[in-house]
Amino acid sequence: MKIPPPLYAAGYGINLQRRSRRNWARMMAMALLMVVINMFIANSPAWAQVKKGQRFSQTSDCSGCHKLNAFKGSHKHAPVKDGDCLACHKPHGKVGALRLQKPAGELCADCHNPEKLGLKAGVVHAPAQKGECLKCHDAHAADDPALLKTSGEALCFECHQQAQFVKKAGHHDLKGACFACHVAHGGSQAGLLRADQTSLCQECHDAAEASFKKAHSGYAVGEAKCSSCHLVHSSDQPKLLGQSVHAPVAEGNCQACHEPPEAGKGFATIAQGAQLCQGCHDASEMAPSGVHSPVAEGECLTCHNPHSSPEAALLRSPSRELCVQCHDDVQSQLGGAVVHAPAAESCSNCHKSHGMQAQKLLSAPTNQLCVKCHEDLGKSAPDNVQHAPFVEGSCTDCHLPHGGPQKALLTAEQGSLCYSCHSEAQKDFDKPYVHTPVHSGNCSSCHEPHQGQTAKLLKQPAAELCLTCHKEQLAVAEQAKIHAPFGEKECGSCHEVHASDFKKLLVMDSSKLCANCHEDFGKTTAAYKSLHDPVAKGECLECHAAHWSANESLLVDAPKYLCLSCHKDLEARLASATAHYPAKEGLCLECHTPHFSQTASLTEPAVPEQCLTCHDGAGKEFKEKHLSQSGGSLNCMLCHEPHASQEAGMMQQNVHAPFAEGDCAACHPGSGKEGKP
Repeated sequence: MKIPPPLYAAGYGINLQRRSRRNWARMMAMALLMVVINMFIANSPAWAQVKKGQRFSQTSDCSGCHKLNAFKGSHKHAPVKDGDCLACHKPHGKVGALRLQKPAGELCADCHNPEKLGLKAGVVHAPAQKGECLKCHDAHAADDPALLKTSGEALCFECHQQAQFVKKAGHHDLKGACFACHVAHGGSQAGLLRADQTSLCQECHDAAEASFKKAHSGYAVGEAKCSSCHLVHSSDQPKLLGQSVHAPVAEGNCQACHEPPEAGKGFATIAQGAQLCQGCHDASEMAPSGVHSPVAEGECLTCHNPHSSPEAALLRSPSRELCVQCHDDVQSQLGGAVVHAPAAESCSNCHKSHGMQAQKLLSAPTNQLCVKCHEDLGKSAPDNVQHAPFVEGSCTDCHLPHGGPQKALLTAEQGSLCYSCHSEAQKDFDKPYVHTPVHSGNCSSCHEPHQGQTAKLLKQPAAELCLTCHKEQLAVAEQAKIHAPFGEKECGSCHEVHASDFKKLLVMDSSKLCANCHEDFGKTTAAYKSLHDPVAKGECLECHAAHWSANESLLVDAPKYLCLSCHKDLEARLASATAHYPAKEGLCLECHTPHFSQTASLTEPAVPEQCLTCHDGAGKEFKEKHLSQSGGSLNCMLCHEPHASQEAGMMQQNVHAPFAEGDCAACHPGSGKEGKP
């Protein structure tokens, strides 16, 4: 009985309500179970989450596989000491590498307050700033209370060059105690000093002591910056003075520049700015007209320390660092992919700090300066071919002096740079087929950029140059047949060197190119009715090798295989039928001419003369099979296949019935049965 629609719908709604209540009850039960599990996990040691089993820990903690006593050191990291490996590590990971719960810096900050460590201060130690805590600290155990990997200066020397700390005169009382002056993580002072420099120095050096005052000629240096005269770590000079010391300082003659201490003027100088310096340094020599702008403006102290410096000439910092403070464009160039080595080392390798602005402060004219290092470019044989910009221009026409993105410090991509002068060549190269070095803009793969011993600045004579890339052409088969231009290394007689409108960079269409030398061939072609298809299309290279071949006439393969590469239908017939001897042996050229003929099938001479070169058309046996006719009066092709046949006697497949039965008399009265073929 069919249920009425209203009753059916009502029953469906009741079932749906029951299912919803059951699903809701299940969801509540699962949620309650998860709460209980989470409460259990939260109140259990981390190792309790480690599963027991054959492939897992047998002790329910990490020590079943990872021996905690393997972490050597008298001081243990708290999680290691407590066996709480999962405080830092995830329980699963890769073989040989346990993954941390989060990046090292963030993980450490969970327990170690970044603010207390100074990581929020104005100056932060680079490893700490990058979150690379494990550069200095061991994650598990160490003999140092702070879990430092090594103690004292050895750890610091892993990043900071040791040479500046171990000179003859050192800050000996502080040897090995970097933290006597510096904080480890971060602070408010430059150089990560614990306090401002003056206060820090006076923790050990009492500026009020008579001996201290005497050592400083009676001047009140208590408020001065000690590093204006002294190096802070070590020096080869006495009293921690720098490598270069201003003569009055070395002589203890402070009053050569400063007012005497009894004048009560502090460190006031006896003259101002450049006037003070020019009391000893001749202005005409040090600051002639057009000199470097800081010198011209009397700003000597912009570059020089007036007392002592670790750098030569009392420079405030190494010349490169000092110069780029003003020349920020040079700084960006020195950040390029290719950097000029002298510029990277020191600006003074090429420039004079007191040089002429108009000459870019160079210590010599540009080209003379360059050849001091690039000596090979300064030498030129009398018969050398020289690039015009190299002879007449400046090295910086093509090269950047400091750094840049291009190889050889070129001012632009090589192709673009060359085209800036050779614009006509760029137009000529805009053709369908371009030589690979030209396409890649690598002109110097073939040409010398400065000077050379061959025409057009080629690196080698043309043929030798071509073969540096096209080495496969040297693999000439023993006793090979050589194309004359190739044998004479005249590559340019057939090929363009830069670009062409034709494949293989040919100087013209291949048919015309070949005819340039094979003139008789070009003239003869017009006299024949039938041309071989490749000849008609001018595709000489379909059959002939351009450079050399092991086959006669420079054919790319033996005639049999060469012909069958196009005449594939014939190849199949020769394999499955009785083949004509010349065709079977691949002697195609015994019957056919390769280029042209007066006959459609390119036979030379025409049939029957062609056939009679092998078959005796005047013989008795021949006449008996051909109605007593001699071969010269017959057209062999009317009855015989020229290449292969399924029939005896190379007969054509479709044969006239009387002829097949040998009844020649049916059509030829008087011939009788004797004419049976």
